[in-house]
Amino acid sequence: MNLEFLRSYLAVIRSGSFNAAARELGIAQPTVSQHVKKLEESVGHTLVLRSSSGCTIASKTEAFVRHAEALLRLADLAQNALHNPSILVGASSNIGTYLLQPYLKEFRDANQSRLALDVVLGPNPDIARKLEQGEIDVATMEWWDSRPGFVARTFRTEPLVVIAPPTHPWAKRSHISPAELLDQPMIGGELGTGTGRILQDILGSNAKHLRIVMSLGSTEAVKRAVRAGHGISIVFESAIADEVRSGALVVVPVRRAKIKKDLYVIHRRGLPQESIIVQFANGL
Repeated sequence: MNLEFLRSYLAVIRSGSFNAAARELGIAQPTVSQHVKKLEESVGHTLVLRSSSGCTIASKTEAFVRHAEALLRLADLAQNALHNPSILVGASSNIGTYLLQPYLKEFRDANQSRLALDVVLGPNPDIARKLEQGEIDVATMEWWDSRPGFVARTFRTEPLVVIAPPTHPWAKRSHISPAELLDQPMIGGELGTGTGRILQDILGSNAKHLRIVMSLGSTEAVKRAVRAGHGISIVFESAIADEVRSGALVVVPVRRAKIKKDLYVIHRRGLPQESIIVQFANGL
């Protein structure tokens, strides 16, 4: 698929006319028309509805526009990488917020003269999708499903802890049993982190009886909800160090259950060992 044809097509969609697209791109209007015509011929589908009032997107081509925009973004990234070496790291929100920052600082300091380092945070499923679609170079995630074409390794095993407000009846207890988790209102965090699977391993079929009273989009929101007394939760141990130190939250040990989560660093298979991406991944 010709990238210049795509650029002309998307300019027409954005601007609403061939003349405006030509001005935006700095090329002649007949050239834009020819690009769009050849693109439509190559895909065998009308992409632009032309009328005296302007140009609009053709019916049922919304997904094509989205993918065309993604193709151009990737092409621009590829072109830029030849002249401005960089690495784009995708990180799950919890890893990127609570664990990755010291290493990013160390890696940036060691390589600041050679490349740019950028980080994208997001839910685990979004990071996996960005990695598979080539939008990021390397991913750090709370699970990995062994999809083909990638190299993954565990770079850290992070303890998970049950947290409660200091006014909670559990605050003075030395421990609780796993079954007692079923009796308390629980606050869920970001979807797609894999914590639910870990609870299933601990509680078995009883996990379906957990009382999830709300699901929030971030661990920071979860911590605030727990402090407000909405319920208990399970979070990264590293995420609540400040709150435990200040007494704003308490950790409640679970008897005979070490709750933990393996964290993964993933990149595409086939990269040379001297690749800066592989160096980043191996350094974690």
